[in-house]
Amino acid sequence: MQEIARIFGEMDLTRTQAQWEKAVSQAGSMEERMEIFLESMEQGAISGSGTTAKEELVSDDEIDRMIQADVLAAEKTELGKLDQLESEIAKELGVAKQKD
Repeated sequence: MQEIARIFGEMDLTRTQAQWEKAVSQAGSMEERMEIFLESMEQGAISGSGTTAKEELVSDDEIDRMIQADVLAAEKTELGKLDQLESEIAKELGVAKQKD
């Protein structure tokens, strides 16, 4: 019985150590990715990329147009679903009337 407990204890320790090593590796890679990102942002700020910040910004009008387009697309999708449901209901009512 003690041997089984020792084996399970070693397995748990091995699994815990593997998980810890994986977490350390992921933290290291995330830190590296963040450093690369920050360096690229700094380089972009230093080089100035040839445009002013105002030229890169999206205007309020453009945002409003994008929102409106999304709303219209969603409404069109919902209306299509309603039409399909109405069609299915009409078919069911037609079939029910014929059975009577």
